[in-house]
Amino acid sequence: MFQLYVALVTTLASGINCFSSGPPLTACIPMFPSGHGVSAQKSDAPYQIIVNQTAYKVNDTIEVIVRPTGDSDDFLGVFLQARREACNADQDEAVGTFAVTSTDLKLRSCNGTASAVSHNSASIKKNITVTWTSPSAVGHIKFRATIVKRKLTFWTDVRSKGVTDTAAPALPSCSHGGSQTVIPVIWNIIAFVMFTVMLQW
Repeated sequence: MFQLYVALVTTLASGINCFSSGPPLTACIPMFPSGHGVSAQKSDAPYQIIVNQTAYKVNDTIEVIVRPTGDSDDFLGVFLQARREACNADQDEAVGTFAVTSTDLKLRSCNGTASAVSHNSASIKKNITVTWTSPSAVGHIKFRATIVKRKLTFWTDVRSKGVTDTAAPALPSCSHGGSQTVIPVIWNIIAFVMFTVMLQW
């Protein structure tokens, strides 16, 4: 009986420690807390990512704040990255470098040193503030986060507004759903058919 009690306490402790110290590096690309055993919330996240710049150039430092949209929500866990925003670009890659000052947060090396931020404790957080710097031009970006309110309640793919790379070409209009990308293809087909008909005349 004593051995069973020790095993149970050890298991619970390891689960708590794993959760409180942040996600494993295997979560860098999916940004999904698979160890929680439940699906992400389908509702709009009651959190927002605020940035103090809408454009950046190399070596600019951007302040990034993760906070609730209202006064009543807090959170325990967070996993934050900056990712490129471009059609047909690799959007799974964390870019740039973060810096933190709070001991409740830690830097993670998802794609190079300090390319992500996660929680480092299970303390209740009302908001977090970090800074992000791009040592090179990486393109237009958005900050993305997974935010855990409680172990069984979390939201994924929470996004900031876009931040423009002043050295990059303007971002083309993209469609994640694919409907807008079909329209140019249809017009190209129509133009080709009309051109063929004109040649026959």
